[in-house]
Amino acid sequence: MDKKISKIEYLQFEKENFDFMDAESINLNRINWNVSVLDLQNFYGNEYLNYRVIKTKKGRYIKVPKLKENIEKTIKVNRKQKIKTHRFTDTEVKQQLELFNKIFDIKDNVFVRLLCKKTGEYYSYPVAALKDFNKLKSILNSNRFNLKEDLMYTFNTYNNLKSSTNKDLHLLTGIAIDVDFTEVRRFRSKDPLDIIKVLEKIEFDKTIPTPQLIEYGRNLRLIYTLEKVPATVASKKLANRLATVIGERLSDYGGSKQPLTTYGRVIGSINSKSGQVIKAMYLQQERYTLKELQEKWLEPLPEWYPEWKNKTNRKVIKFGKNFNKYANYYKYNKLRISDFYKIQEFYKEDNDCDGFRRFLCFQVRNHAILSGMEHGEAEKLMKDFNNNFNKPLSWRVIERDTRNVERKQYYYKSKTILNYIGITQEEEIILSLQGILSKEEKARRNNIRTKQAQKAKYRDASGLTKTEIKRLNEFIKIAELELQGLSLRAIAKELGKSPSTLSEKINKTYDKINYKEILEEVQQGLYKNIRVIG
Repeated sequence: MDKKISKIEYLQFEKENFDFMDAESINLNRINWNVSVLDLQNFYGNEYLNYRVIKTKKGRYIKVPKLKENIEKTIKVNRKQKIKTHRFTDTEVKQQLELFNKIFDIKDNVFVRLLCKKTGEYYSYPVAALKDFNKLKSILNSNRFNLKEDLMYTFNTYNNLKSSTNKDLHLLTGIAIDVDFTEVRRFRSKDPLDIIKVLEKIEFDKTIPTPQLIEYGRNLRLIYTLEKVPATVASKKLANRLATVIGERLSDYGGSKQPLTTYGRVIGSINSKSGQVIKAMYLQQERYTLKELQEKWLEPLPEWYPEWKNKTNRKVIKFGKNFNKYANYYKYNKLRISDFYKIQEFYKEDNDCDGFRRFLCFQVRNHAILSGMEHGEAEKLMKDFNNNFNKPLSWRVIERDTRNVERKQYYYKSKTILNYIGITQEEEIILSLQGILSKEEKARRNNIRTKQAQKAKYRDASGLTKTEIKRLNEFIKIAELELQGLSLRAIAKELGKSPSTLSEKINKTYDKINYKEILEEVQQGLYKNIRVIG
């Protein structure tokens, strides 16, 4: 074989061709490539017993038969009798200690679980033990974890030693995002450091927050360390939503969210899929709070109508007995789209919708699909909307960041939209929005409608009440008699009223129907053809 290949490459060749090679050749090759017993143990792990070559008393080399029984016995025997197949160096232990100190900046009595995925061995340890060099060294090199392959730890902490389910989470201290770039064709020839450089240049602090740590070996894992927060239903939901959004924005790189119960790989351990040693890179980034990440990187939390939970690419509307219901959805979403254009025009001249341009674009595309538009039509509508800004957003970025609405649409409360943009009650009145209304604005409009309805209920076509109509007829009669030359006393006698009562009525000022106005109108002949009720 060509000695230019590495030791790992030789061992991979040996593993694939072991059955066809004789023991003497294997021994010579191992000497040639300086393969030690520790190298063999680290590479073969539990299968080490299957690939042993031993020297007989006569000086010949033979291969040891593959015995499953030997492997099973090695795993099941008492820990004191286990064959030690790995050892972490002081340097590796110090590196892992530094990582634990960065992730678990806490003094609470909580537990972190360590797992050897290769053997299935796991155990929970107090955080304090993992932040002490001597204790950590003893744990990593203990008989409990007899392999260096696939040794892992949990990012978040638990409230007990036995169980590590989602409901057992006690404190949230980290969010993990896997970036499996080797699954993406255009990145397969790249190494992890190349991808990190690309992410730093294009994505970090632009489309996603910058992580504090990056674990790498075969692929990448971005680690966001958090100021400790109790693992409540709300905090877990928010952390999962953050992970989902970041994972989706890295989908072009093979990115995906990881559950809060996920594991990270111990520095210096070996990825069994590739044989690569796990390393970590630290980016000089301060620890985040969940609220900080939420405010900067998330849209307001949506609420979905049950009818809109369908995950198909397009909502199929069947016009049948539910025609009116779906027609209302269509009208409602069209009204909201119209409102977003009103908001854009209202704020464009002042600050060009600074701070919520992306949010408006997202909403336009979202409601366009909800109204029944094809995905291409919705995308074009959003593009036209974006181009209407004085300074349009980058089309590549905004198209990618809003693409998720093609899979699932969202319904935001009016209050959420108004608060996010910062629209006041006075501005609501000016904007005259139709699909986005606060409770206060709805109440104001309902109050106006109620007053108008009540007013119409008790008034004739000219807007007069029965009392006002009666007064009008009476004033017309009085005016006609006055124009005939009758005195006030004579008019009062004619109408059967006292002079003082009549004088008070014609001199009083009313909101409507005042005597002086009626007298002038009678003089002008406006009431000639009107039948006056006496």
